[in-house]
Order: sequence, then C-alpha cells, then structure tokens
Amino acid sequence: MRKFRLFLAALAAVSLANASALDYALIKKGEPSSNTMLLIGGIQGDEPGGFLAASIVATDYNITKGSLWVVPNLNFPSIIERSRGTKGDMNRKFAHVEKDDPDYNSVMKIKDVIT
Repeated sequence: MRKFRLFLAALAAVSLANASALDYALIKKGEPSSNTMLLIGGIQGDEPGGFLAASIVATDYNITKGSLWVVPNLNFPSIIERSRGTKGDMNRKFAHVEKDDPDYNSVMKIKDVIT
C-alpha cells in the first residue's frame, strides 16, 4: 500500500510537470520517426495494471529505435479515487461524447493524439 501511494505521488508530480495544456501527461521517448507506438494507461482508475504498466514503460525503458509516446494517466482523477471514472466510464465516451460532458476535452485531445 505504501509503494502504491508513493507511486501516485510520483505520478502526480510527473502529471503536473507535463500537464500544461493537457489534462494528462504525454511522455515522448526515443527518436522521432515514422515508427511510433502510443501506449495509453489510466483510462479507468480501478484497473491499476494499466496505469502502472504504462508508467513503468515511461520511466524505466530506454527506446533505441523509433519512438514511443506514453500517456500513463489519461483519467487521473479516477486513478486518485480508484474508481472506474469519476464522471462516468471514459472508455464508453470515445465513440460519442457530448460537449457538456466533463470528460469532453480530455477525450477530444487524446483522439487528436491518437490520429
């Protein structure tokens, strides 16, 4: 439990340092090229395997060929609260999200990153 709390504190620090115009961290590693992989974790905060794995890849792996973009904390409030989603299940909002939905900006921004 203590390690998990330390991890969350570190993730929060990384998130705040990289947040600027985003609601989540976008970490770019490796060399810019046409070969880029995008890894997204933390869509649902009650599934720690996703955001923990993405965070480990972002911090512990050296990318020697191509590039890797990592979003370890797409839905950071749900990670903090260990819930599926503090404003509903974000996973269900990618096909359609209303403009007045609190997750609208995050969903639309990550869609741009994906494309």
